[in-house]
Amino acid sequence: MDSWNATLNVCQWPGVTCGHKHQRVISLDLKDHRLAGTISPSIGNLSFLRILDISDNSFHGVIPPELAN
Repeated sequence: MDSWNATLNVCQWPGVTCGHKHQRVISLDLKDHRLAGTISPSIGNLSFLRILDISDNSFHGVIPPELAN
């Protein structure tokens, strides 16, 4: 996504919600963004993530087990 770049704080990126106390990503709402490919195991690094909506995209492959972390 073009708007996801280093010029903005990650908490200001479209579809990203951060918690107020720690400014960590708590929600990713990427529904219907025409995304494709596989889901990176790095998503497991989002230890505060509670909501993930990646529906209506074109992901393929397995769900990374790191997501359960």
